[in-house]
Amino acid sequence: MTTLEDTAPRVAGPWLDADLDAWTRRVLRRHFDPVSGSPYWLRWRPHLGFDPLDITEYRQLERFGRYPLEALRGLDPAELRIGLPVRVDFEQATDEVTLPVFVPAG
Repeated sequence: MTTLEDTAPRVAGPWLDADLDAWTRRVLRRHFDPVSGSPYWLRWRPHLGFDPLDITEYRQLERFGRYPLEALRGLDPAELRIGLPVRVDFEQATDEVTLPVFVPAG
């Protein structure tokens, strides 16, 4: 059986010294945060059949299964943004608002 570790890209860089399990927990917390998470993943959360925040190790990401990349092609990129509250009142926004982070697919 092929695992996520088997298919992970082999890329050199200092950031690869990061603990993959800690990275996994941080990314899942950001995407599934009820206030500032990704609208796309927040809508999917009730349909996953498990709580994504229960995933604590990189290898457990297999629980998500294979992702149909075709689903991303027609998706509005704003649906994947993280870092801004789901509803932003720009009349009251301050310079403390975190800007969204977009990670290019590769």
